[in-house]
Amino acid sequence: MKEKPKYNMWQTTGFLFRSTWKYGKAVFPLSLTYVSMHILRRLLELFIAPTIVGQLENRVPLSSLIGTILGFTVSLLVIAWVCSFSKRETYTEESLVNLKIVDAINQKACTISYPETQDPKTIKLLENAISATKSAFDLIWNNVRETVVSLASIVIYCIFLVQLEWWIPVIIVVAAVVGFYFNRHLNKWDYQHREERAACYTRMNYIVR
Repeated sequence: MKEKPKYNMWQTTGFLFRSTWKYGKAVFPLSLTYVSMHILRRLLELFIAPTIVGQLENRVPLSSLIGTILGFTVSLLVIAWVCSFSKRETYTEESLVNLKIVDAINQKACTISYPETQDPKTIKLLENAISATKSAFDLIWNNVRETVVSLASIVIYCIFLVQLEWWIPVIIVVAAVVGFYFNRHLNKWDYQHREERAACYTRMNYIVR
């Protein structure tokens, strides 16, 4: 069986997005809801303390202060419920898409020539494809959602901070870029040594048993 070239992160992500659009379009609006609610929650958390402190300084009536606190509390509870609901439904839809991809892999395995089905290298490639699909799908989608939330939060924070001092957002952006490339280097090294790590885990499991 001819060995296919290794695909990079962007090609793998694009394939998963296309598969999601083909088999489970509901993942996109659910993910958008999840991201929007997380950004809204961070905004509310950002304004809770200044709003309450401002009302205390202005000596507003106790009923108004209690109403403000209840308003923030109810809003955070509603947002938490929507996040939990969207996350649960997204996981369900992602599982269905994952099953579709695994089914496509199995169908491909059923259409190859019989000698190839007995080839240990082919068997290992099929097993790796199914294993990678199960682990990579959830990981990539979670990373995409968390990245969008983090980027949107940084932009919002920078908009507020630039009104105080222009150099504060610059430091935040530089630190974020340095952290991104540092983590990218670590993840790349971890990916390149994944087979060694898997061999160590297999050996450890054998020793434990």
